[in-house]
Amino acid sequence: MTAPWNRIGSRYKKSGVRGIVSAIDQRLRRPCTRLPEFHSCQRFFRNKYGLEIGGPSAIFQADTLWPVYSLASRVDGCNFSTSTVWEGSQAGLGMRR
Repeated sequence: MTAPWNRIGSRYKKSGVRGIVSAIDQRLRRPCTRLPEFHSCQRFFRNKYGLEIGGPSAIFQADTLWPVYSLASRVDGCNFSTSTVWEGSQAGLGMRR
């Protein structure tokens, strides 16, 4: 088995920072078992209203580590720009000013 640092270094050489970020994003998006600690935190999110800066985030969607969106009554998102280095263009995604 390849050591994690070797795999990260290989990915960086092959695809740069964008490749590393993409690999992390893919890992977070795949369905998985919820973290055991999440069970004790659910009461903080159930039927609450929230504001997520820079969202929506894949890790908070259903069938992920922290499925907050499915518990909350509503979560609004706030982005400072329709185009960022880390997200690219988000024009046309239903954003309002």
